[in-house]
Amino acid sequence: MAKQLLDLEEIRKTLTILKPNKQVFEIRMMDSNKNILSGYFDDIELAIKDLRRVMGTGWQVYITLNEIDSSMKSRTQFGKIQKLGKNPTTSKKDVVGYDWLFIDLDPDRSTGVSSSDEELEITKELGNKVYKFMEQLGFEKPITAFSGNGVHLLYKIYLSNNETNEKIISDAINTLNMLFSNEKIKIDVANKDPNRICKLYGTLAQKGRDTEERPHRMSKMTYYPTEIKATDIKYLHKLIDLQPKMDERQRYNNYNPSEFDLEQWLSDHMIRYKTAAYDGGTKYILECCPFDNNHNGKDACVFRGRSGALGFKCLHNSCADKTWKDFRMFFEPDAYEKKQREYEERIYRNYNRDKKVEKKPIVEKEGNPVFYTAIDIYNMPKKDEEFIKTGITDIDMRLRGLKKGYVSVISGLRASSKSTILSQIILKAVDEGNSVDTFSGELTARNFMRWMNLQAAGKGYVEPTQYEGYYTTKRETNKKIADWLNNRFWLYNNDYGNDFEQIL
Repeated sequence: MAKQLLDLEEIRKTLTILKPNKQVFEIRMMDSNKNILSGYFDDIELAIKDLRRVMGTGWQVYITLNEIDSSMKSRTQFGKIQKLGKNPTTSKKDVVGYDWLFIDLDPDRSTGVSSSDEELEITKELGNKVYKFMEQLGFEKPITAFSGNGVHLLYKIYLSNNETNEKIISDAINTLNMLFSNEKIKIDVANKDPNRICKLYGTLAQKGRDTEERPHRMSKMTYYPTEIKATDIKYLHKLIDLQPKMDERQRYNNYNPSEFDLEQWLSDHMIRYKTAAYDGGTKYILECCPFDNNHNGKDACVFRGRSGALGFKCLHNSCADKTWKDFRMFFEPDAYEKKQREYEERIYRNYNRDKKVEKKPIVEKEGNPVFYTAIDIYNMPKKDEEFIKTGITDIDMRLRGLKKGYVSVISGLRASSKSTILSQIILKAVDEGNSVDTFSGELTARNFMRWMNLQAAGKGYVEPTQYEGYYTTKRETNKKIADWLNNRFWLYNNDYGNDFEQIL
């Protein structure tokens, strides 16, 4: 039994949503023999009528996605789909501007065949990850669609058609390709072109033979928002900023990231990974994220771009601000200070080489001997000891709590909950009326408070997310916690540097 080639209601819905207000669009059809049909329309019903006239087995049907110039009405094939011949199709210069950021996820398979059910399933899974990632980044809700062989995400934008904006679209799609493409699923980087065509949803995808293993399927929209909102260009820049950037070469270290032996460095620090290629670069997929070992699978990656630039990205929101520099310093805390110190020591050593250092004797101060006798120590006045309870029974039993006037050091293996224990101690100290100053050289202020809020709220006031074992708190809960902590809890602003003498 022959399959339905056209779903007229789906086509009508697609054109109504994508081409409102009598916008001109091109329908383009191709078959396996590279025959091409083309027609321009501004009337949806006329387009459907003519499409029914010419549609047959083997044809793939597409439309121009972005707004094209109304002068296309003067082309020979306006109002009628016909063989291309010498008639031109839509070129870059015919496009007024970008209406959509078009993200196309397709299984990597042999040319000229449809996708298998298994390939489609993993494509949908990756599409869901991209959807969640873009949502967390700040993008408005997209139209989602099934092309018959893959997944489409269409984000509404308003950008003029010029070289600057084409580069923005290209960089945005390349960033997504870097983050998400793998050995099985690819994001089509060619969709940067303003005249790029898209599957006309409601038409049958007919690549290769229609077999049980790789059947022809009807394309369709799977979701569209009631109100389609445009995403601001600043979020495109936010996405692009995730691309690996070349570390600056410093005068003291002659450092060049392209010469940095990344794989040897990963091996030296016993970091497990798998490699995958992307657009001239290499992606190192980590076994787990160092900042949270619950973030595993393919969620955290290190990247080396074509230029040699290095980058790090974990797809979880709690690690969104982490960069390659943060990643390297997690394993090698002094990586960016070591060469500077060596340079300074060399300069100072050369400068002081010929200088004679004058040795001055210690001058004893009255009543304060240079060396104490045992009787001196015995006669010293004894100060009262004060302890702050941590609220953790085992620690308080063994140490009596944290001793005032002393430094207590908590150490442990990576991901052994050191930060969690310290946050608990901070909350307990505040709860008992103490004031707490906090320094965190690792976490941003927002991420520090995110973890604090989870602990302060407790299990009854947290909400699960789509990630297993990953929770969040409501804004109103966070406000109550902030009001409670106010004037008793302070977190140092890392923008002021890490001169610890100044901080103290």
